[in-house]
Amino acid sequence: MVSGKKTWLLACLALMLILVSACSNSNKGTETKNGAEQGANGSNETKGSEDAKGSEKTEKVTLKVLQFWPEHEEQMNKSFDLFTKANPNIEVEMTTVTWDTIETTLKTKIASNDRPDIAFGWPGAFTQQFVDDGEIMDLTDKLSQDAEWKDSIVPFSLNFGTTAEGKIYNLPFRGSFFTAFYNKDLFDQHSLAVPSNLSELNQLFASLKEKGILPMASSGSPSLPSYFINYLRTNGLKNDEGSLEDYSKGLIPSNDKNGIGALEQFKSWFTNGFFDKNLLTITREQAQQQFYDGKAAILMANNNELKAIKEAVTFELGQFPLPFDNGEKYAFGSMDGYFVMQKTEHPEEALLLAKFLNSNEVQSLWAKETGSAMTNPTAGDAIEDAFLSATAKEIKNVNPMNEANFYVTYTDQSWTADQESKLQGLLLNKIQPKEIADWLEQKKQETMIK
Repeated sequence: MVSGKKTWLLACLALMLILVSACSNSNKGTETKNGAEQGANGSNETKGSEDAKGSEKTEKVTLKVLQFWPEHEEQMNKSFDLFTKANPNIEVEMTTVTWDTIETTLKTKIASNDRPDIAFGWPGAFTQQFVDDGEIMDLTDKLSQDAEWKDSIVPFSLNFGTTAEGKIYNLPFRGSFFTAFYNKDLFDQHSLAVPSNLSELNQLFASLKEKGILPMASSGSPSLPSYFINYLRTNGLKNDEGSLEDYSKGLIPSNDKNGIGALEQFKSWFTNGFFDKNLLTITREQAQQQFYDGKAAILMANNNELKAIKEAVTFELGQFPLPFDNGEKYAFGSMDGYFVMQKTEHPEEALLLAKFLNSNEVQSLWAKETGSAMTNPTAGDAIEDAFLSATAKEIKNVNPMNEANFYVTYTDQSWTADQESKLQGLLLNKIQPKEIADWLEQKKQETMIK
């Protein structure tokens, strides 16, 4: 009897073990692609969630980047190689176009639902149109919560990608500004000095003209003539305390005394022969050749062209930003930057790449290989050429009107499609400065963001 009872208990115990084992196997479920273990009801257990998080980091993700520097594809590729080496689960697929086609390309990609994850572009009207369409991610909180990232960017340069509401959309990557390069040998030969204010600049132009030397070689691209006018206007505003800030907020009209005065002075420069008589049609290459041949003493050019210019000249090269009457300097331009698309399918990885592009590692690479004025505060130290390094550090002088709302008060601050005819009319004495100033004020009012 005892033996039979013992046998019965052992049988029951064996049956229980079989049932427990069967239940355990039936509830284990299947292993998902990312390694998480799901139960029979489809929910993840705590351990499974942890495993999924870890395995997601090893799952391949491809980020699409749209950029507009064909001449710097090598540096872009090196930057992305550094990134993918540090993040082996992420691949970067780059599309390169020219600066004059990037706007159309990005719009086309958005329309066809083939958006990049990150796109390069400049602040102001270019960026604002995509912000208005809800296409660009607001990075304000991301930067404020990440001191390391925010500290990797020269503080004032963030203003270029910031809206009037204080929101940051366009992250500055490198400075793009026009400055004056000059033939130092020619200056020394004629005992000429670098001007320290507008009055001395006018005297320098007049002295060079008297000696039969073209004072300023400059292309007639739509931007440059208007940049000179902006410089002259800003100098006038600088002389009126508080006016610069008010103008940046749209509180001072374009047809005030400084606006009209700037147009009048620019016209006098042309009339006095300080520019080539074919200013509006001369190409960048033609202007550069005038400088290379010693026919022009000063060349107005973008700082990012400096390395190529330095290699092309046979004389010692000098550089100076245009001076204000109060002794400050003016290198008119902006910060070429990039933004994260709002509808990216990989926001975490896209933000990781966005931060990496501001890192000292990437920024120093660009500074050293291209001589660019980068927006990381220590990147300039990587430039070995003393002249290139000094010019790159002029980034601090880029456009003193860098209050955040200056660049976004108006959806379009350019001369628009009418600029060539307006400038031509001004220089041929067919349109008076006040007429153009009135037109500019009208355009400003039409395009002001309400």
